[in-house]
Amino acid sequence: MLGTAAEPGTATGSWRPDRSLIAEIEAKLVMPEGAGPLSGYARQYTGVTEGGRAKVRGSFIAYGFVPRSTPPVTIVKELVPLIEDGGCAVVNLEFDVASTEMRLACNGEA
Repeated sequence: MLGTAAEPGTATGSWRPDRSLIAEIEAKLVMPEGAGPLSGYARQYTGVTEGGRAKVRGSFIAYGFVPRSTPPVTIVKELVPLIEDGGCAVVNLEFDVASTEMRLACNGEA
């Protein structure tokens, strides 16, 4: 199932995170159990403002499900697609910029 990384009405704005913030996030993250190494995924990031809080959302899709020619990191202002199945071939990230709290999880299986 494909949607967007924010439910309609919850995100009040979008913004483009800079590469230094993405590098900081990637240096701290630990892939969830069952997922491959970070380098095995094409990663797309965007920034959203939700409830007055700046958050970075990420969608990681394992190579094999996307071509190897896909850039390893893409940063966009628009909401990234949210894929709701695929197991650990798809990993979703939410990072709260102010608190630095991070949630990272594999998708379920359809």
